[in-house]
Amino acid sequence: MNACRTPLSVWLLMALLAAHPVGASSFADDVAVSPEQPDIDTPVSLLVTFVTSTTPPFLFAPTVVEIDGFSIEVELFIDSGVLQAIASRTEEVELGILPAGVFDFSVRLTPRSDPPRVLTGSFQVVPEPAPLALALVALLVLAGARRRRAEEHTSRKGPGSFVNFSGRKS
Repeated sequence: MNACRTPLSVWLLMALLAAHPVGASSFADDVAVSPEQPDIDTPVSLLVTFVTSTTPPFLFAPTVVEIDGFSIEVELFIDSGVLQAIASRTEEVELGILPAGVFDFSVRLTPRSDPPRVLTGSFQVVPEPAPLALALVALLVLAGARRRRAEEHTSRKGPGSFVNFSGRKS
C-alpha cells in the first residue's frame, strides 16, 4: 500500500490559509477614544487602528463622519498594498468639542475587496474637567503664588539679601 504521508505542518498551514486567506485585507481592529475621559471643553477624537495582512495600509477615499445627537457614525475606506507582511495603521478621526452626555459610536471599516466590518462602542463626555486636571491646575496656581510672595519679600529686603521660604535671612 502506498499511503499519503503529508507532514502535519503542511496540514496546519493549509488550515490556517483556509481560515484567513493571504489576500484578506484586515483583522484585529480597534477603536480608542482620545482623551479617555473627555469633558465639554476638550476636542474628542476616535483613534481607529486596523491591521492588514499586506502592506502598506492606506485609505482609498475620504473618511465620512456623521454626528446625530448622541450617535456617531464613521466610515473609513481601507485598502493595503501587495507586499505580504502584517502591517497596521491608526487613523485619528476628529469629532470636535461635544456636549455632555453618553455617545454611542459605530465605525465601519470598508475594504475595497472584502465585506465591511463594524466596530461599536460608547464613551461619556463629562460636564466639568476631570478632578485630577483641576487639582493639577490648583497646584500650579499655588506654586506661582508662593513664588511671587517670595520674590516680593526678597525685593523689599534690598539688594544682596536673600530670604528663604521660612522667612529667615540667609
